[in-house]
Amino acid sequence: MANKVTIKDQFIEVAEVLRGVGRDDLAEFVDGRVAILDKKASSKKATAHQEENAVLKGEIVAFLAEGGRYRAGELAGKFEVTPSRMTALLSQLAKAGEIDREVEKKVAYFKATA
Repeated sequence: MANKVTIKDQFIEVAEVLRGVGRDDLAEFVDGRVAILDKKASSKKATAHQEENAVLKGEIVAFLAEGGRYRAGELAGKFEVTPSRMTALLSQLAKAGEIDREVEKKVAYFKATA
């Protein structure tokens, strides 16, 4: 899957085009907008739910490090969260390379990385 093109990426490209046609004044204006976006992104604080998910992810990784492989539903019961939430967390961890995902007969199993 290709990376999503953000508004910041588009602004940067527009600034490059403007510089290419000699409109440095407009390019500086666009650079200012990019700086505003950067400042806005850096000041965002994680929500309580995001912080809770971060803690839960750490607990999941630690649990899987003890050994074994588990389905999302099994882990959801163990950590007392909904299966859909557990699936989302496991997918994020697998995408980040913190755990391994194996599919066997159309069933996904999760385990610690080797």
